[in-house]
Amino acid sequence: MTQAHVHSPVDEADYLRREEAASSKHELVGGEIYAMAGASERHNRIALNIAFHLRTATRGKACRAFMADMKLRLAASTTYYYPDAMLVCDTDDHGDHAISIHDRCDHHGRPPLPNPLPQAGEGANDVLRTPNAINDNNPIYKQSPCFIAEVLSPATAAIDLREKWAAYRALPSLRYYLLVDSERLWAKAFFRDAQDVWFEQELGADNRLDVACGDARLTLTLDDLYEDTGLLIV
Repeated sequence: MTQAHVHSPVDEADYLRREEAASSKHELVGGEIYAMAGASERHNRIALNIAFHLRTATRGKACRAFMADMKLRLAASTTYYYPDAMLVCDTDDHGDHAISIHDRCDHHGRPPLPNPLPQAGEGANDVLRTPNAINDNNPIYKQSPCFIAEVLSPATAAIDLREKWAAYRALPSLRYYLLVDSERLWAKAFFRDAQDVWFEQELGADNRLDVACGDARLTLTLDDLYEDTGLLIV
């Protein structure tokens, strides 16, 4: 979504008061307020596809899925974003996280990915344990997501790839950051290993991203991300 700077610096309480009364959404970045414009139909459909899979994985579970109307609080209360999708697990312990991207067709004997993503220890199912979570129960914002997804548009790609990525990876709870382009078939996953080192990998047609957060488990492929968008996967 495109942004326009609309206000001089404000504090957190002022931003939250304004946002509660506003007819449209605004993000707070370093104390500066930015208005958010509407997104394209394809952008919305991709975000909805991701949220659908997150919601399906969290039915009856402690983890919760959110779409773009839920704020994420960052950076000592001076920054609030509206991620396109989030998965939040606010139990006392996030549980085990199997962090990996797999070749979804390897059982057919197809070759593995070029430059496969490094894994901690041996194999693709190494386990890490996240720090204890806070009780992330504020009704208007969240602070400890395990998974964040942003859908790229021409106006916001640079922000999502640099500014937001720099802010998101400082979250102790975050284990996955997924970027999905709304203009072409392209997705990239960032994820954190057992030593708190971040890796990245583009998703190809033969890959899947396995997400494990708390008691929620799901798998995402390009087919899942781009379903009914008009972009064809070859």
